[in-house]
Amino acid sequence: MPAKPGKYELVVRIENSADALRVNGLFFNVTALEMHGVFLGSNSTHTGGQANVSLEVPTSNSEKKVEISYNPETIKAVGAFGPCPTPSYMDEKAGWINVTFPPGCGLTNLTFVAGQKNATSELNVVKVEGFKPDKVTNGSITVVAERNAKKSSDLLFVAALAALSLAAAIRRRR
Repeated sequence: MPAKPGKYELVVRIENSADALRVNGLFFNVTALEMHGVFLGSNSTHTGGQANVSLEVPTSNSEKKVEISYNPETIKAVGAFGPCPTPSYMDEKAGWINVTFPPGCGLTNLTFVAGQKNATSELNVVKVEGFKPDKVTNGSITVVAERNAKKSSDLLFVAALAALSLAAAIRRRR
């Protein structure tokens, strides 16, 4: 398990049968790893609902652009919203969204609206400008049935099974 970023002290105690020695004052800093890739989150929503996924790129002093493709038959892009202004340009028919990150910004949320079809739309990073990513993690949005969809009753299944059993028994007797 990786250590959380912060300052740590290492304390060592060495013991033998005659005595014990304690060494302290060894300090070290743990810093978070700098991100060098593109991370695109995943989410699920109900038909007609909204889904937000995070898009993360390295923070730097230059502008960065990321283009993402998706299935326009399953979801529609709404835009990019986050802690810093990230203009986004979309083509709903072709199924892509282009997000521009200003200098110093590395995180935004993409909002999509689900269609009326139960399916999964892959979110794929297709183009990156302003940096060369070491790793690209693509995401997806899964559209599932309505919350208030009709559920079959267990009692109805038992009644149907009993009726079939009764019909089979009557048929055997004849």
